[in-house]
Amino acid sequence: MHVSILVPDEQTNMSTIACIIGSYQIFSEANNYLDKNSGKTTFKIELVGASRNEYLNNHLFSLRHQIAINDIRKPILL
Repeated sequence: MHVSILVPDEQTNMSTIACIIGSYQIFSEANNYLDKNSGKTTFKIELVGASRNEYLNNHLFSLRHQIAINDIRKPILL
């Protein structure tokens, strides 16, 4: 299953970033569990940018998306 997690432009508050990271970690841990127990993973996880631009959050850090939303063919979860 393909999981797309939206990374909004100009991530301006830490709670948004924490939610994105938390979602990524949950699906990654599910994959780790499945890999250990069945030898295969279920989720293909991508961070998806609302646009192709990259932004820096208050010059501290930013989340770099892997693909732009317009480049996704068939998202299952967004």
